[in-house]
Amino acid sequence: MSTWAPLENLIAAMKSGTAHRGGPRRVLQERRESRNITIRNAASRPPGRPGMAEKKGLPYQTYMKMLLHQALEKERRAS
Repeated sequence: MSTWAPLENLIAAMKSGTAHRGGPRRVLQERRESRNITIRNAASRPPGRPGMAEKKGLPYQTYMKMLLHQALEKERRAS
């Protein structure tokens, strides 16, 4: 299975109009279980190339979160 399969499935669902986050109860539950983090980065060196998120059809923050999860998973597997 491709590492990008979930992303490809999400993009396909977004294009077909079948992607959704679930009902209000699910959104509230996810919000309670999540934490906000702040990452500062030099304005002269934005993480990722500009337009990469757009090229994949994702909002920038969603794309950055995806990259962070992938990097953490890679580290977990390596240890």
